[in-house]
Amino acid sequence: MNKIETIIKNAKVNLADIERNLKLLLREEHFQPRADLKLLKEISKGYFTNWRHPRMLGLSGLRGTGKTTLLWQTAKYIYESKLNREIYFFNVEDLVDSEISISDLSRTMYKLPEFEEQTVLGQTHQILSISFI
Repeated sequence: MNKIETIIKNAKVNLADIERNLKLLLREEHFQPRADLKLLKEISKGYFTNWRHPRMLGLSGLRGTGKTTLLWQTAKYIYESKLNREIYFFNVEDLVDSEISISDLSRTMYKLPEFEEQTVLGQTHQILSISFI
């Protein structure tokens, strides 16, 4: 298995991974979900139930403004609602450190048999992106 395939394999998340990451991000007991979460849930449900677009969402903002938290909350909603269980999370900084481009990653993913099904990809690095492929 080459380096890109290893990164892809390690990027797949399950409900335990999602909950562990949310627990780390949501340390405060009285956290109120952002209004954006409702919109992300509606878009996700619309895509997986009625094939409504968009297929990619992006949020930009400074570090610490909640983009990654929204990503994990949306992933949890998608997983628990059984809209899709094929969810992968990539940190762009890790890809850069490994000298792997998003294009290289995408090309490799499309060649692997596990990506014949619908898949949800999340990536974070200043910009949050959720892609439905």
